[in-house]
Amino acid sequence: MTTEDIKLDDNERQPCEVWKDIKGYEGLYQVSNFGRIKSLERNHHIVLHGKDCLRHQKERIMKQWKRSSYWLVDLWDKGKRDIRAVHHLVFETFYNRQIGGFFVHHKDENKENNCVDNLELMTVTDHNRHHHGGKPSWNKGLKMPSEIFIKMWETRRRRIKNA
Repeated sequence: MTTEDIKLDDNERQPCEVWKDIKGYEGLYQVSNFGRIKSLERNHHIVLHGKDCLRHQKERIMKQWKRSSYWLVDLWDKGKRDIRAVHHLVFETFYNRQIGGFFVHHKDENKENNCVDNLELMTVTDHNRHHHGGKPSWNKGLKMPSEIFIKMWETRRRRIKNA
């Protein structure tokens, strides 16, 4: 079976797709083991032309958008927007574990594949070793001449000392 065979339609139910509530957004949003996010059916109060109204919202699959190659989604609660990375939501929800200080790594290195089976938690060190040969991700393998590094360090030390 290829990825073309399992192309997901927005509102089509998929075999073996499991939905779970997103922590902190119970009753509002759910995430699936395939990396899809849905907004649940609900009624909310809105003000329309100065009148308080009740608006019915149907259940729907949320549109995802990209930044830095990662899929993101907007979650709203009480008028506040929360931008969340889809792979983080999938991992936190299905493994019931906070990410704090770790990286969620895509096993197949395809950032578009947010299926729960494709995600694993890695330490910062392991993630850098895997992707950047042990160098920090901000370094990208560039070498800084030692004299520039020494000048930068001395300047920083002076600033801290004078503060």
